[in-house]
Amino acid sequence: MFRYLVDEDPEDGVEIALSDDDSRHLVKVVRRQVGDGVEVIAPAGDLWPCEVVSTGNPAVVRVVGPARPAPDVAPLSLWVGLTESGKLDLVAEKAAELGVARLGVLVTDRAKRVPEPDAWNRRQARMQRVAVSAARQSGRGVRPVPMGLVPLAHVIETTAPGQGIILDPRAGDSLAQVLGGRDVAAPLTLLVGGDTGFTDAEADTAVAAGFAAAQMGVGVLRAETAAIAAATLALNHLGGLS
Repeated sequence: MFRYLVDEDPEDGVEIALSDDDSRHLVKVVRRQVGDGVEVIAPAGDLWPCEVVSTGNPAVVRVVGPARPAPDVAPLSLWVGLTESGKLDLVAEKAAELGVARLGVLVTDRAKRVPEPDAWNRRQARMQRVAVSAARQSGRGVRPVPMGLVPLAHVIETTAPGQGIILDPRAGDSLAQVLGGRDVAAPLTLLVGGDTGFTDAEADTAVAAGFAAAQMGVGVLRAETAAIAAATLALNHLGGLS
């Protein structure tokens, strides 16, 4: 089943003109024909069954039944340190597939080169396209919008005590152990460093502010691997993968 995101909640019987990119995908890539079934994902995450009524430009689909609710979204905010654009694209893709509610990129002390606003806007737009494509494929209805570059200190200051976990290889407890002691219904903010991780001072500041520190085992994981693995463990704890 192929899915397309729409900006407004549809109604049964309504015809929807797809965007240029989605029209091209429908006609040129997946080669749907008039009468074929597709779905559209509403802003709230509900999935509406549709049928193709026109393969022109734009392509048009008609809603043909009631929506089915999207899976519940686990209250997980994932923040990953600034790293290479390809790695951030991978994190954005997998975060959307897994069902992460919010995705952000941190500026940390060890960030090598912080992009200028215009350069970051282009990178952010690419991450968004990747996330939208993954959300469309997965059918979860979650659209984790990659937010602007945010200083680590701001995220620490604005996270309620007890709601955050920071990955720190010095920690005595594993992430699974730390998650096991948490309320499964409580919102969670997860901080993952960039390629070189957080400094000791950054991790200590987070812990002093109420974050729990957790490690991911004896091996050294790449930033994107750590982010995806940690998000998977957190979502499993929160019930987002059930």
